[in-house]
Amino acid sequence: MKKYLLLLILLSSNILFASSAYQKGREALQSEKYFEALRYFYVSARHHNPNAYTELGLMYERGIGTEANPITAFYWYQKAAKRNHPTGQYYLAKLYEDGKGTTKNSKEAYSWYKRAAHNGSKDAQLKLVAQTKSLQSEEKKEDGSIWDSMKVWQDDDKQKEVKLAKQKSEEKIVLASKSTTVQETPSEDGSSMWDSMKFWGDKDEVSPKNVSNEEIKTVENLSTPEPQEEIQTEAEEPKKKPTAAEILAGYKEW
Repeated sequence: MKKYLLLLILLSSNILFASSAYQKGREALQSEKYFEALRYFYVSARHHNPNAYTELGLMYERGIGTEANPITAFYWYQKAAKRNHPTGQYYLAKLYEDGKGTTKNSKEAYSWYKRAAHNGSKDAQLKLVAQTKSLQSEEKKEDGSIWDSMKVWQDDDKQKEVKLAKQKSEEKIVLASKSTTVQETPSEDGSSMWDSMKFWGDKDEVSPKNVSNEEIKTVENLSTPEPQEEIQTEAEEPKKKPTAAEILAGYKEW
């Protein structure tokens, strides 16, 4: 029984000594007596005070009262975080996030931020909210980039359709222009194809403009029919009136 009492007295005295040493260290830190503050924090840390662990981590990270050493800072922050100290967990998460004193690890950083926020760290809670917003914005950007790429494909298809329509319209214009040039192409003698077609359609008519005098004469000779001798057939000869004697004689022809 006495042994248990002695252990309790020692533990309570250690706690009291650790807390008093920590308090003295805080007072020395506020008075800018950094070396003295570092010594008191060490004494308190020997008695397993997580508050002292965190203060030592801050002093080594920022180089207060000693040279800056992120590896030693990581060591003290880790000890405080394992003792469920919210401030120690928050600063440990920051070192994991920035890759100071340890390898950069976003998963470990997020895990320690989450624990610190659960234990009441306001800084960790704000950090988690900011990270959640950034993740949501990144997801929106990814969704927007996918939609933009699909839209670009659609725009490409539309541009292709417009180009095809333009090509077809240009081909129609070219064909139409070719047909008009063929119809309006003048012939070698200066007249148009339409005039030549009209000439062949009216070939029976002779134009005095395009025909010489000799050709006119030959045409007139050809067109004027030669006089033909009148040939009287037997049927066309005038009938003779038979005489009485011929009637009586029974002229054969009558």
